[in-house]
Order: sequence, then structure tokens, then C-alpha cells
Amino acid sequence: MAKGATMAALRRFITIKQANLDHGHIYLAECMDFFPSDVVGGRNKAAAAPKTVQIDFGIGQVNTDVVGNKKIFRKRGWVRRFFADNHLAPGDCVVLERLDPYAYRLSAEPLELTCLSIQQPWADFILDGKKQIENRNWAWTRAQDLLNAGKKVPLGIHVSSSMSIWLGLNDEQRRYYAQGWNEEANRGGGAVIGIADVVRICRWRDLPPHLQRHKYTLREYAWHWELANPRKLLAPFRWPGNTRTFTAHIPRRLVPADTV
Repeated sequence: MAKGATMAALRRFITIKQANLDHGHIYLAECMDFFPSDVVGGRNKAAAAPKTVQIDFGIGQVNTDVVGNKKIFRKRGWVRRFFADNHLAPGDCVVLERLDPYAYRLSAEPLELTCLSIQQPWADFILDGKKQIENRNWAWTRAQDLLNAGKKVPLGIHVSSSMSIWLGLNDEQRRYYAQGWNEEANRGGGAVIGIADVVRICRWRDLPPHLQRHKYTLREYAWHWELANPRKLLAPFRWPGNTRTFTAHIPRRLVPADTV
């Protein structure tokens, strides 16, 4: 390969089994051809391969060879950290990418999450459990179909970069709708910050009485999305928003355990 050139990333998907979690290793049997022959060594350290690969696993990097007869990475302490950091369970899939002949990246398969961009302070209030209704002039047809089939509908809460609604409120309205919310501490947008479950999408007349009277239910909107079970991501995740629903790919390590 010419100096300065890069190898196109290649990917392999590996399913995690209970034995992997118990013993802190990853089975490489189906991707041994993914590695240069000089990084495959013998059964013990004395027979280690002459070269190693560098694995970037999100929270760190490690250099290791591959144990040829067992078809696992020789160094394993980092594998347990990777499993724990990404909350992996049997049946989960991880992705091994080859970046260069001796450089790889291991990551948990991201969660594909349908998101909605919401202005502040309403995004915060949804995740605090204060705002149970999201008002829209359009119905999310796909969600309605899933709800009718008895399926769960998680919705990513994305913070909009716009604060036009907040800026248009007077002081009395701000006290009513957002008492105690700190504008300066919550500026900035363009990130998914949490998840809530959509449990109902309906007209105002079809809401239960307590939600018809909910102070965040704005009757002038055509559709009202009832939200429940709010939970915050372990850290905000930057992602561009949209005016409708959109899909974001969230690293599993940031997703609350009860979501996946």
C-alpha cells in the first residue's frame, strides 16, 4: 500500500453469546481471514505472534495478537470493560471494522432510534416527567400502526437548536410553563438527550380527562402524542435534527438498560 493511503473500512458482525460474557472473550472463528497471518499466534504467551493489531473499543485502545487455536484475542481484560460499558447481553451484535491492515475498531451495533426534535424547555420537561403531551398538527402514522399491533414505540427526544417558542413567551407565561427552568444552563441543541414511549396518538376529545386538562395540552393542535416512561441517555449524543421524525444511530453504551 502506498504511503499515506488508507484502506477502506471493512466490517464483520459478531453475535455475543453467554460464554463470551462469562469468560470475557469474543469468538473470532468467522472472521479469522480478517486478520494478517502474522498476528495469529500459538496457544500461550511464549508462542505469541510476531505482530499485534490495535483495537479501538470506544473507551480505550489495546494491542493484542490472536490466539490461533482458540480464535480469540489474547488480551481479554479490555473485553470485559467493553461488554460492561455497552450493557451487552446474549444475542447482541457487535461490529468489528478493519481500518488499516493492523488497526481495527470494535463497537456495539448502534440502536436505530426514531427521534423527534423538540424545543427547550419542553424537551427537558418531557424527560423530567412533567410534560406528558407533545402537540403536533400531524399524526405519526407508523407509530399508530405499531400501537394498534400492541407494540412498544420508543421515541428519541432530540433538542432543537431553535428556541423561538421560549423567546416568544412573556414573563408570566414562562413562570406558568417553565418555573425554575434555567435558560442559560440549557442553551444549545442538536443532540438526542433521552427516550420516552409513545402510548397514544389521538385528537383532544379522545384524551382522558386529566390529560385534556394537562397544562401542556394545547387544544389548538390537531394531534396529541401521550408520552410515558421517560429516561435520559447516559450522555447527550450529537445528531442533526429534522422537522419531522428521523432516525438517529445511538451508541448502545449511552442507552438506558431498560430500552434494549
